[in-house]
Amino acid sequence: MTPKNWNGKPYHSLDYELKHTFGRKLYKLSLDGGMTCPNRDGTCGNRGCIFCSEGGSGDFAIRVGIPAKSGVGGGIMGVVPTRMGVGIFAPALDEKGNSAAGIQVLERLSKRMYLSIF
Repeated sequence: MTPKNWNGKPYHSLDYELKHTFGRKLYKLSLDGGMTCPNRDGTCGNRGCIFCSEGGSGDFAIRVGIPAKSGVGGGIMGVVPTRMGVGIFAPALDEKGNSAAGIQVLERLSKRMYLSIF
């Protein structure tokens, strides 16, 4: 069986899929729309996520050294640029709605494998 090849890579990247779908490279821009997070202002909840700490500063990513995103479903996805991506699913949530065990796993993994980008 011949492995598939996506734009010279042995895996199907989001970048490849977006280029294939839209015919060009897409970029994500962060804009200040003068709004707050509905999980922090009480509209949809009050717990936030990893990047939505009390100070809104991404305390988790700085402490662990792996840029990551979580959701209230118990999953965490992290990326160590040019090295690896990490996906963790552990549904028991902490007080802010993040995977309690997932955070611990990323912290330990970062320390043991020297993955911090900071």
